[in-house]
Amino acid sequence: MNKISRFYGIIKYEINSNLDKRYFMKNNENNPSQKIAALYYIGSLCFYIAAIINLTNNKIINNDSNGYFLRAQADAWGNEGSNGGKVTLNLTNQEIDGNIGVDEISSLNMNMQSSSFKGIIDAKDGKVTLTLYKSSTITLTGNSYVTSLTNEDSSNSNINLNGYKLYVGGSEYKI
Repeated sequence: MNKISRFYGIIKYEINSNLDKRYFMKNNENNPSQKIAALYYIGSLCFYIAAIINLTNNKIINNDSNGYFLRAQADAWGNEGSNGGKVTLNLTNQEIDGNIGVDEISSLNMNMQSSSFKGIIDAKDGKVTLTLYKSSTITLTGNSYVTSLTNEDSSNSNINLNGYKLYVGGSEYKI
């Protein structure tokens, strides 16, 4: 992923204090004038930052020109190699349509309960831990990469490869 210094959306961290963790929670947001506009961005000017994002039953409109819902990556600012992000994304009764990008110095823990994700997980060099409850589904729109996958559905019927490949820990995941 290319570094970019401008992201638009509901969360953009460019902070210069020693705050090391941010929290964001949004529940039951379906008012057309108050819809969440993706994209989330986690990164910092000078140091590694952590964020916990809890989303429950929201209507999300993804207006990102590259189709990204979330990016956890270094910014063009700060010290090279130490300006990434650490994100925990908790989804409950949530539909996500958009890509996720995680660079080599960032990480994402993504927990899905009664939720759906449609997109690409672009984390070939990053660290992504994906936990799917039986009631959740993912549908790939391109080859995707995660470090680890825990799926409550042992039949994996909640994973739709859609003709693409899912790599878990560097190996192709077979369904």
